[in-house]
Amino acid sequence: MYNIINKSSIHRIQQITRKESAKSIKVAFQKDIPQILTVHWDGKLLPGLNVRDAKEERLPIFVAFSDREQLIGVPKLPNATVKEQAHAVWIALTHWCLETNVQILCSDITVSNTGHLNGACILLEQKLNREMLFFLCRHHIYELFLRSVFESKICEVAKSPDIPLFQVLRKNWKNVFKNIKSGKEHVKQHFNETEIKEMLVILEK
Repeated sequence: MYNIINKSSIHRIQQITRKESAKSIKVAFQKDIPQILTVHWDGKLLPGLNVRDAKEERLPIFVAFSDREQLIGVPKLPNATVKEQAHAVWIALTHWCLETNVQILCSDITVSNTGHLNGACILLEQKLNREMLFFLCRHHIYELFLRSVFESKICEVAKSPDIPLFQVLRKNWKNVFKNIKSGKEHVKQHFNETEIKEMLVILEK
């Protein structure tokens, strides 16, 4: 005779296990915390945990130092306002007792984060009651180059993240050939080292 465990019991056990794991991770992390930490955050639109919500705004927050990093929260943001983001980061820091250790703020370069009056970085400075070093993610600068290409070559440019051209690519992504090698690997497949050196000499002339 088999003992059948219902879904509610499984869900309850999973919740208990996750809470215990989270507690042990937090305790282990707090044993060796340096005086200077960097806090990173970046909002993401993710599939909802509730089947009634197709998408929901989440804010992954983690702290980093040396070669280590620790996720400290992924809160749901009902409205995703600047104040809500800053408050969520502040709450995560206080829950982990890191508000005195964080000295550097790292985020993307959107106005919602970098605004000199009501940006999330400024609001966090106010909550922490001290000036912070802003270490902004320069990765987003490359988006400006990509946008310029689209504005130059494509008449219809939308500011919405749901760009029709990208939607077509996403739907057909499974059919796209992804085994693309770098140019260097392609050359090595067809030429030996001596031939490659000879070609480089010719190109340098």
